[in-house]
Amino acid sequence: MIQLVKSKVEFSENPHGYFLQGVQLSGITTLIKAATGLGVYAEASDYVKDFLIPKAGEKGTAVHNSIEKYDKTGEKITEYDLPLNGHLDVSAQLENYIMLREGYEPVDNEYTVSDNLMYASNIDNVWMKIKTGGIYLVDTKTNNLDLYPGGEEALIEYLSWQLSCYAFLFELQNPGLKVEGLLGNWFRDSQCKQWVIERKDDSLIKELLNTEYELTNHGFVYNVVDKDRFSAKVTSVAIQQDELVPQQVINVIAAILEEEKAANERLDTLKAQLKNAMIEHGIKSWECAKFRATIANDSVTNTFDTKRFKEDHADLYKQYIKQSVRRGAFTLKLL
Repeated sequence: MIQLVKSKVEFSENPHGYFLQGVQLSGITTLIKAATGLGVYAEASDYVKDFLIPKAGEKGTAVHNSIEKYDKTGEKITEYDLPLNGHLDVSAQLENYIMLREGYEPVDNEYTVSDNLMYASNIDNVWMKIKTGGIYLVDTKTNNLDLYPGGEEALIEYLSWQLSCYAFLFELQNPGLKVEGLLGNWFRDSQCKQWVIERKDDSLIKELLNTEYELTNHGFVYNVVDKDRFSAKVTSVAIQQDELVPQQVINVIAAILEEEKAANERLDTLKAQLKNAMIEHGIKSWECAKFRATIANDSVTNTFDTKRFKEDHADLYKQYIKQSVRRGAFTLKLL
């Protein structure tokens, strides 16, 4: 099991924030919004700011809580009674999370990373990819993509900054461990998507994390020297893994292909052992309750050398060519 270094930074709900020996540190998300302008609802009304956004945040917290409880205990706790949402059932979101997590093992939830100086944040999920043993950092979003400023592409760009900061701090905190990939999971009622997120260069992330700030009565105020350096440039879209078919179908097909590959490799080895044993004992046919193995006699076959005939008798070859449409073959291959 992968052992992660525990941060000395503590997260507090009241007062809300990250604290190191009594000193409050800034979170990563507020820095990204200030530096890039991403995720800022600049034209939102007071009703949106004071009610709709907190209501959505309350629902997002419920989804996160259900995910964390499931990862740690295996329990599916999905019903909540909340001040703004009333009775809420997030079972659809949890089932989608379980589906998207297939092929990975949970390592930690709400894992705190920090530079132990200025910035800290909690990573929603740390996963290990079963096939490679690599570390994947995952963030969960429940935003309404129709209302999110800039839409889906802007949210993906926001995740690129957020998860790149997390990856930089994770590797700083865990010497010797490298992050293999970044994933964004999006849940909206029964809908879900999983994006493979592009990691930004560490040099750019270092510049961002060197941004100085002041903690005021109105929150953190950041001194972003060169805003053009971090301004949002939504030019690339992450790979949406379930764009063509449901993610569950992709996961099942991949799992079966991996099983088939492993089974074929094992079967080839056993067939060779059985054949060698039969040859050694001079047995041509061997039968048991489940199958029959046969070694056929050597034979001579005649084949027509089409390539040579075409080269030697091109005109005659054309007289005997019959064209027909053959459907393109469909193949599945593990990457």
